[in-house]
Amino acid sequence: MTAVLTVRAGGSVAGSCGKSCYDAEYKTCRCVCAGENHGVGFEQAVRNAQAMAEEWVLRARADGWAIDTFELGLPVVQHALF
Repeated sequence: MTAVLTVRAGGSVAGSCGKSCYDAEYKTCRCVCAGENHGVGFEQAVRNAQAMAEEWVLRARADGWAIDTFELGLPVVQHALF
């Protein structure tokens, strides 16, 4: 899966936002993007992650997610290069 955002707690992956979200065909979203990327497609998910990753992490922490760190996926980081 190509994650646009991965969050970690205690060195382990606590959650992510990836293909199952941005290419979703169903209405339920349970990932760290809180529905912002749900069904929007890869290109829009990349733009959303670039613009809102820190906000999503703060929101997830406020909702009780024990997040130590987060990282943007390689496609998000490299997207501006192509």
